[in-house]
Amino acid sequence: VVVVVVVVVVAVERANSGTVGDRLRRSGGQLVRLSFLGLVAALMGKEPRATSALQEVNSHLSGEDVAALWEEIARVMCLTVRLGQISRVQLAVDELLAEQGRGASEAVLHLSA
Repeated sequence: VVVVVVVVVVAVERANSGTVGDRLRRSGGQLVRLSFLGLVAALMGKEPRATSALQEVNSHLSGEDVAALWEEIARVMCLTVRLGQISRVQLAVDELLAEQGRGASEAVLHLSA
């Protein structure tokens, strides 16, 4: 979970990079401040020019910066999907063990083997 948080923070920082003036304009609402959800939406969108659109929002992003940003977002999405899968498996195992403890049917006992 800590890895996910770190990658999200790095991605948002990268997306909002720029000069001190840019950061002040973002905090004052004069420039767009990109959130992680906004970045995911851009990545998931069907727009073929998502990279250039992101560079229009933040002109300080190079092509390499945007490529790294897409990699970071994809990494977070993969990690969180895996965490969800692990959580569901752990719940299923807990339920199976609880059934086994309650004198479960032969089928449940067979599944646990």
